[in-house]
Amino acid sequence: MGKVVVSPPPVKKHGKGPSRDRDSNPEVSFIIGINADGAPREFSSQRDKLSNNFDAKGGAPHYHFTFVYFRREVLSKYYADPDRYYVSDEELSCKNLWTLPIDNNHPTHVVVSLGYLGQSLPYEERLHWRQFNVPPEEGVSKAYFRRGFLGEFAPPEAADLVFRWEYQKLGRAWREMTGWPLYLEPEARDEYLLNTIRVPVTSSQSEFDQQVLTLTKLLVDSLNEQAILSEIGGPGEKDEKGIAKLDRFLTIRDFPERAKVIKFLRDLQALRSASAGHRKGKHYDKILAKLGYDAQGKPELMERLLREATVVLRSLHEHFCRETRPRVQPSGIVERGPTMKHQALTLLIYYLNRLLDTGRYDDISLEEVSSHIEDGSILQFIQTRAGKDVHFDLFLKTRTYGNFERFYVTYLQSLLDVHGDDAWGVSNRGLCLLIALTNEILQQGSDWRPDPDIAGVEYT
Repeated sequence: MGKVVVSPPPVKKHGKGPSRDRDSNPEVSFIIGINADGAPREFSSQRDKLSNNFDAKGGAPHYHFTFVYFRREVLSKYYADPDRYYVSDEELSCKNLWTLPIDNNHPTHVVVSLGYLGQSLPYEERLHWRQFNVPPEEGVSKAYFRRGFLGEFAPPEAADLVFRWEYQKLGRAWREMTGWPLYLEPEARDEYLLNTIRVPVTSSQSEFDQQVLTLTKLLVDSLNEQAILSEIGGPGEKDEKGIAKLDRFLTIRDFPERAKVIKFLRDLQALRSASAGHRKGKHYDKILAKLGYDAQGKPELMERLLREATVVLRSLHEHFCRETRPRVQPSGIVERGPTMKHQALTLLIYYLNRLLDTGRYDDISLEEVSSHIEDGSILQFIQTRAGKDVHFDLFLKTRTYGNFERFYVTYLQSLLDVHGDDAWGVSNRGLCLLIALTNEILQQGSDWRPDPDIAGVEYT
């Protein structure tokens, strides 16, 4: 049977290619200020019409330093489709099609540079954002300013983003310290949970219910009950639930914040049961009243829940995970343990080099890389920043190379302890520093031999 190869339509026609091929689309303007008569002042988002550091374009707004503000509802459609879109505190991406830098830490709005709207978004997406455009307010978030203007590492600020950060941090440190995870890895159908937990962008009851359900799944339903049981000597009372098991574990371990943590989890479970699990009625109102919550302020309520949940995570981390760094010898070389195949390191260098080649991660600074090496989160940090552009599951979620994350982080920490971060011939890009350090690990290893069939030489 014959085959017919059908060529795709031109990029200009389907509008999914780089921004330079979208010029045939109508311009989309956004509100950048208010005129003297009170009318909104708009300007095109096309980058070639905006000024830059080298061309003032007749006084046109600057493509990077002109900020455009949007109601937070603009992100609703992206949160609703986590298989296609990824939303973090500093970017919104659609698989490998496009990535838009955003300030998602702003307390009331989503903020984007005018030029990025025209450069990064397809025409249809710009129209979507245009619907939520509002007159500008003062400034950007502190995290956005420190990262984008000072080139410094800055943790997230928004309640939902801080919760995600602390949840991952506790998960890594707990496993490192105890050898077992406090929270189970989500099933394939629930992988989106942590990336979509958020302060609701609307005041709808359904969105609030969904976020309460998600938070409960992460903090209660995901508890590693089997491991907790093994730590406390077996089952207790009949039909003992996860929170009760955790309560016994925290009691045995003399955790001083046990009562507060258990109360929060029980209150959260009760709220989930009354809001998302059953028909609402007087019982739901009584629970809200008991908790001191205002039933009308749903975004504010969810923000409060997330901040209280973050306090829980931090208190657990402080008590159980104070010392997470494995011991290294005085020479700075990691204590010898299980052998590590050099293929794991060469594969990692391949992934890092591929990210570097895209040019999209040149803003990852030396300070950011050093900071995340210090707290042990460097692989998680790169995975989060790169999103769909890299897949570190082989290093983070499997045992193909043993406990690779522990090995790798410990070795990196030992190198920085001995030599610092300015001894590697790198002064600009954080990814280059990470590649140099990974290469040094390979050089300090042993037992590598070339393949004589490929190299054509005999190793002696």
